[in-house]
Amino acid sequence: MSGDGVAILGIFVADLAFRAGRLPAIGETIAGSGFAIGPGGKGSNQAVAAARAGAGVTFITRIGNDTFGEIALKTWRADGIHPRVTQTATATGAAFIYVHETTGANAIIGKRKIRTPPERRANTQPDPLQKRPSIFR
Repeated sequence: MSGDGVAILGIFVADLAFRAGRLPAIGETIAGSGFAIGPGGKGSNQAVAAARAGAGVTFITRIGNDTFGEIALKTWRADGIHPRVTQTATATGAAFIYVHETTGANAIIGKRKIRTPPERRANTQPDPLQKRPSIFR
């Protein structure tokens, strides 16, 4: 990336959105009124918005080598985003999103890999961004 554009460091998760009149009780199954799967994650969403606004975007993240990871790559390709991605054996993050069918109110349960805090791993792993300083020039 040259001097024009933005670099965004963030996450991608696959959003699994369910519409229903209410959440089920524990042990209960209810019929929903809709379902959608799509790209999500605050960092990825920011990258898509910046690209759609005309910016040159490099998005730096980790995703799994799985179906949700493929959704991420397809999303970024469609919006002209240059991904700097590390693909791992760990599953790509996902989020369950409940959306109330009439009010639109929502509740989210997210799952992504929890990383060891930098202060605990400082002497055991090199910072992956130090390997790619050209991203920020």
